[in-house]
Amino acid sequence: MNGEPGSNQSTATPELLLGRSQVQFDLSEAMDYLRGKKILITGAGGSIGSKLCEAVLPGLPAQIIAVDRSEQGIYDLDERLGRKHGPTEIVLSMTDVAERPRMARLFDTHSPDVVFHAAAYKHVRYVEENPEAGVINNVLGTRTVAELALQAGCAKFVLISSDKAVEPASIMGATKRLCEMITLNLPSRGETESIAVRFGNVVRSRGSVIPKFETQIAVGRPVTVHPQAKRYFMSMHEAVGLVLRSMIVGQRGDICIQKMGDAVRMLDIAKRLLAANNLPATDASFCDTELLPGEKLCEKLTTEKEQAAGIDMGHMLLCRLPTSDLNFSMLDELLELANKGERESLCRLLWQIVGDSRTTAIA
Repeated sequence: MNGEPGSNQSTATPELLLGRSQVQFDLSEAMDYLRGKKILITGAGGSIGSKLCEAVLPGLPAQIIAVDRSEQGIYDLDERLGRKHGPTEIVLSMTDVAERPRMARLFDTHSPDVVFHAAAYKHVRYVEENPEAGVINNVLGTRTVAELALQAGCAKFVLISSDKAVEPASIMGATKRLCEMITLNLPSRGETESIAVRFGNVVRSRGSVIPKFETQIAVGRPVTVHPQAKRYFMSMHEAVGLVLRSMIVGQRGDICIQKMGDAVRMLDIAKRLLAANNLPATDASFCDTELLPGEKLCEKLTTEKEQAAGIDMGHMLLCRLPTSDLNFSMLDELLELANKGERESLCRLLWQIVGDSRTTAIA
């Protein structure tokens, strides 16, 4: 889950870190659309989920159902939103998205119109070391929420995905690619408008690289960074705007992606942070580190096929490719292996389902 940055945050602006101006999405249609509706947000205690809760409030929805299994996350969200919400009712639910009976009761009780599914494990290292947990939380959680949204007749189901789903090189990326596949295969099974929104690295989301760099700088330690690794970066403001704009312009089966310019070397991000703190970028300021298992040298936002089929929407790209039916019986088998802890068979089947791209994705 995502969360708020720590106390060591520098004064560096998003524009300085991004090396470009922030994209400003027109959210007037989104606010009009949300008026009077019931909005369910998973991972609501995290940085993306909590920002989404804040961002939809001006649209005057009838209800926000905020779902997070973390008690601390729910507490922080409650403190953050305060008690005055005008006509909007806030429902705080400590529920694990992978627990279908409890999630089903939420859908039955509240009948949401729109679902934003932000709950996920996102750290490459930890999911690589705990693939069973990654499959249960990411894959089962997404399948559960998506199918319940379909059964409830929700108008919109919006998945928050990751650039690590593109030609995945890690278990986390593979689970997120499978989440996209689940989402994009929903249209053939009902009328819910199912959309995937693919993020790059969100500046200062909890556990992301920038807060780590800021902490190292604050305590006077060298910044640990791979000298050639590149990533796509977007601000929190852009991430939330992309989700809400995608809800409006995205159509059934779309993958929605913000144009972020060129990928940025993480070393350059570290140098910008040092400059923002009036510190020199000397050789002693950095400590070279190796890529962890599953990490890529350079991420991608789209595959070549997606890029070729993309529809230019100004600041966004809508990728529309025909989807083949996902074999849901293989999902059942995958989840059974996860529950049994049969790690080797689990990983082998996961790569079989998503297509093993590890030999071509590392570079």
